[in-house]
Amino acid sequence: MANKKNTRRVQTRPRKAAGGKTSLLLNKDYIAVKVKKTTITRTAQGYFHDLDPYSLHDTKQAAKSDRKRLAESDMRVKSRNPRVPTFYTILQDKRKNSPSKFTRVPQGPHVFPHIGIHLLLVQAKAMNKLNLFNDLILTPVQYETNVKLEIKDDHAKGDRAKVAVERYKRIHARYVGLMTRPNPDNAQTIKLVHSMNKLLQSDPHGTYAYKGRGAGKKATSGKGESSNRPMQNQIDLPKNHGFSQEGVRLVALRNESLVNIGEELGK
Repeated sequence: MANKKNTRRVQTRPRKAAGGKTSLLLNKDYIAVKVKKTTITRTAQGYFHDLDPYSLHDTKQAAKSDRKRLAESDMRVKSRNPRVPTFYTILQDKRKNSPSKFTRVPQGPHVFPHIGIHLLLVQAKAMNKLNLFNDLILTPVQYETNVKLEIKDDHAKGDRAKVAVERYKRIHARYVGLMTRPNPDNAQTIKLVHSMNKLLQSDPHGTYAYKGRGAGKKATSGKGESSNRPMQNQIDLPKNHGFSQEGVRLVALRNESLVNIGEELGK
């Protein structure tokens, strides 16, 4: 059995969404509920818990049981939120100490639905096809090149872009280490998929409206994202996206690749 110290370490406190409802993820496709001080989250496709947000369960009870199993194991899994920071998050964070966690800053308007990437990772993990994302996960050199396409060094947010690049390098190094491990256990696989999620969501062509003061409420509010609708029909790229000409081409390629991965996985 896990001791009290370890139990406290893996617990998480959901924040409250508009209307006072307990919610971990501010997206209508996610509805979080407390289960004896733990967080079980319901999606249209099933339930997941905070110790492994990349595995879905048919029932809330199944998710609760799996969470208890992991919490009482010796694998040292910790609470994770799949709603990870984006490039928008980092550029809009005004704190000067370059924090590694951006929990109080919104993820911004996504081009490809956040829930789409999350559930594609869930499905790829279940089918042992995480390699489908290999081409979408940029090397640190490719990432820095793409960042500079959108944010030049002398841009007002140039310093924040450098924070994003350094953060990406650290996460990518962790990802490479996890990818090359032979026979990874469940805890290592969860870490790997979470690293992949962070890298994919950090893409400068995954969100928009980050070059100025940020997006308005209309752009950041829910736009009907749902795992029950085809992801290609939920791509959001308004005329005032702000991408460079080359960036628009890269956005299209990224969206096409994600749609193709979905088809490969049967999503």
